[in-house]
This record gives sequence, C-alpha cells and structure tokens, in this order.
Amino acid sequence: MNMLKKICVSLVLLVTCHLSPVTIMAAELFDLARPVEDGINVFEMSDAFAEIYEKLDSVSWAGKNVGVAIESLESIDKNAHIAATDERVVLVWDDSIVANYPRPAPNDWREYGQITTALILKFRARNRELKTASQNELVHIVVDALVGGIDENGRYIYSRDAEIANDGRILTSAGIDGGRDLSGDFVVSGIYKDSPADSGGVSAGDVITKINGAPVMNMSDDEIADTLSGFNSGTLKLTLAGNKQIVLRRASVVLADADIVSRQSSVIGHQSSILEIIIHKVSDNSVAIVNEALAKYSDTSGIIFDLRAARGDDERAAAKLAARYKML
Repeated sequence: MNMLKKICVSLVLLVTCHLSPVTIMAAELFDLARPVEDGINVFEMSDAFAEIYEKLDSVSWAGKNVGVAIESLESIDKNAHIAATDERVVLVWDDSIVANYPRPAPNDWREYGQITTALILKFRARNRELKTASQNELVHIVVDALVGGIDENGRYIYSRDAEIANDGRILTSAGIDGGRDLSGDFVVSGIYKDSPADSGGVSAGDVITKINGAPVMNMSDDEIADTLSGFNSGTLKLTLAGNKQIVLRRASVVLADADIVSRQSSVIGHQSSILEIIIHKVSDNSVAIVNEALAKYSDTSGIIFDLRAARGDDERAAAKLAARYKML
C-alpha cells in the first residue's frame, strides 16, 4: 500500500531563501574575479541556496537526505537526470554527461549552494524559459524543486496544497509502511527512521489489529492509509497482536505566511532591537501576523519589511500590508 501523502512545506523553509549580500569566500566552483555569469551573481545565489540547505538540515523531521534534495532539481526539466552518489554529483542531459562535481563534505552548505548554482547554470544554457528568467525567479524555481514536496515521511515528491489549505498546518506521519495479511489485519513491513513509530517501539513484522479503537479488518485500505498519514490527530493509538497498546504522538509543523525575527544588538553600551518582517504569502493571515508583531514589539528601534520572497495575488491583503508599511 502506498501511504505517501503529498504536502507542501515551501513556506516553512523559505524564511531564509531571499537573496543575501555577497559573502567573501574561497571559491570552489567559481572565480571571485568573475562574480557574474550569464547575468547571474553566482556567489549571491549560492549563498541563498546554502541557507536553504542549512535550514532544511536544521528541521529534525523524518530523516531528510540532502542528496535526494539535489536530485529533485531534475524535476525542473524532463531532459535532466541528476545522481548524487556518496562521491559525486552528476548531471546527465538526455544521454550526455554535462556536469560532474565532487560531492561536498557533510554540512558544507556553502559548497552545496555553489554546486546547485553550477547545475542551474547548466540548466539555463539548455532551457529557453530558464534562460530568460531573472535571478529572483531562478531562486523561486529552485526552491520549489528542492523543498516544494517533502512528504511527511521525509521523501521528496510533488506538493498537494489542498491537503493543508484549511489551517496551514500538517502533522508528521506515523512512519509505518505495510499491508494486510490473510485475516485482514495490518502487518508492518517497514518503519521510517526517526518517525513516531520508530521511537514508539513499533517494529517490522508487528501486526496491527486496531487503529484508534477501530478493528483494522473493518477499515478500507484508504482509511488505514489516511489514518497513518500526517493529516489527522496528533495522537495515534495502535493495538498490536497480543493486545499490546502503543500510543504515538506526532509533531505538528505550522506553515506560516509570514515570519517575524527580532534581533537584539548592543552599540557602545546602548541596547537596540531590529524587527525583521518577512512576507512569504500576501494574505489576511500574513496581515494578522504583521499586526500582532508590531503590537508585541512596539518599542523596536527599527523595522525591516522584506517582500522579496512574497507570493500571492490577494489585492485587499496587499493594500493592508501597504498601509501598515506607510505607517512605519
């Protein structure tokens, strides 16, 4: 049974995907004397991607794999095929190898960022739409490919916005895979690493007879999949063969339309604070978040209002945000 449920977590990770100032670094794939290639500031864009990888790694959720993230870039163009092995990152276009880089050391986000930029330049040279895309547009395209479809088991698949449209919130799944036996009970065939089932004591080979008190044999396959996925109650009660009771508690991940960062600083003994407001989606929800932040941090010394990564076409919400900006 395929239990994968598709979710969109782009907004969780886009908090740091805006373009940052160029950081002086030792170049690995690019020449510091030539920061702009094909109209793209390669160091600026690499820094943005490096932040995404670091943010992705910092979210302890179902054992994500940065190699799988890089491979997901191939979804940008059907002619591209990427393999991230333990040693290399290889891009094959149609039947030809067009890029072959050493895989970065673990947690070397700067180098991961540079490799991603190098790959996108290869894409750009072969894809007419990417060729005309601006630097900001390229960042959004790459972000969607990298993190737009992490499912609740830590696998990278396409997103399904409808699943989270109601309250902007998702839950991690139970982390259980398996299928029915001849008696109609559910036999666990595998457990996702670091999932609630993994930490809760469920093992491959266990037989689940009841889920939340309901006999499994009376549930349809879809009902079982839906119950074990990441779109239901945060608490899951399982009854295993032998009447063993297990309660799994699943983490909740909130998808915010805006992020608020309060930064404290001290200059010559004087304490000051800067409020950074980052809008990911123009919506009534982001307006509410902004209003709450302005009320909470009313004594801030300065405000940064960042709309560079903003999406959405809610004109009324945009007018409200503009009004708040004029008042600052």
